Amino acid sequence: MRAKQAILVVDDDERVRELIRSFLIKDYDVLLAADGAEAMDSYELHAGRIAAVITDMRMPRVGGRELVEWLHRRRPQLPVIVMSGHPGEGMEHLRRQQMAWVEKPFAVKELVTTLKVMLETQGDGARA
Repeated sequence: MRAKQAILVVDDDERVRELIRSFLIKDYDVLLAADGAEAMDSYELHAGRIAAVITDMRMPRVGGRELVEWLHRRRPQLPVIVMSGHPGEGMEHLRRQQMAWVEKPFAVKELVTTLKVMLETQGDGARA
């Protein structure tokens, strides 16, 4: 039996993390982080398993922009979905093929569909 791909979900709102987790847990191993700093620690521990990252932009300590830049330096092909209620959010210079934008509030099914499409068409799997 093949192991599930791991998805790292990063948001400072626990309800948002748990909602996304509840939709993904059937098909993916879901790792949760409350901010970019926790996400960086989790990525370092599980880099070889993480197939994609879903992150909020505005978070305490380390925000989404810094997290995306950090992830991109480590693994440029890693699919990243950015969630924000503030379109653009200063990410213009970070736009790349492996990145998608989902505006808050969003339908979780839209987020899951975006993730599946990215993993099927652009993802590099869980290779480090």
